[in-house]
Amino acid sequence: MLLRWQNDNQYFTIRVYRDLMGDLILTQSWGDCSSDDSEFTHTLLSSFEEAETIVAKWRLILLRRGFYEHPSDSE
Repeated sequence: MLLRWQNDNQYFTIRVYRDLMGDLILTQSWGDCSSDDSEFTHTLLSSFEEAETIVAKWRLILLRRGFYEHPSDSE
């Protein structure tokens, strides 16, 4: 799963995937579109339902902050 949000000069992405060990990982990345400033975090998840909860929380926060969601490509 890959989700992307953007506003005029910032972006935020969430990716949920299994790593080589089979662990479920949620990676969040964010930054400024006009510079190379960016950050990221990785979170080990216990279930896909936990990922859905985190995504729903961030979706609401970002929409309230003026971000819009990009259509996701199938992954």
